[in-house]
Amino acid sequence: MSEPAGLPASDLEIYAYTSVFAGPPEQLGSALESIRATSARRNPALGITGALVHDRGRFLQVLEGERAALDLLVESLTNDARHREMKLLVRAPIKERTFSGWSMATYDTEALGAAARSPAEEIDLARMTEAFRANFRLVSVDYFECMARLLRSHSSVVR
Repeated sequence: MSEPAGLPASDLEIYAYTSVFAGPPEQLGSALESIRATSARRNPALGITGALVHDRGRFLQVLEGERAALDLLVESLTNDARHREMKLLVRAPIKERTFSGWSMATYDTEALGAAARSPAEEIDLARMTEAFRANFRLVSVDYFECMARLLRSHSSVVR
């Protein structure tokens, strides 16, 4: 997996959190599109990659990058009025990126709908749910691998 120029893999960290959408349901689609556009514009310059999953008004976002860049982005996210109840799940050093090449991949479980998911994706969603309910730190690697497979399987959903 390639790294942005000048960023050794040993300086990488992962930052994952959950939050709740703060707007009315009819504004969710435009909020997700705004997040995609802002991420595509801002994240490459910061050396940030990651993914955002939306499910029934809740977000799970995973960010990867250098500590100082993550600090800047997290400060901005903390003040973002589009979500509330931001809860840190994990922040830790990583050896390589899971979401390399994605300024912010997105997966909206509601937009895709259950009928469009394969049995393997349903298993991954179930494993992600179970991992989230369990001790998250112990199973976070498995969780993020499931998340990456889901995103890769629906390249039309990922931007």
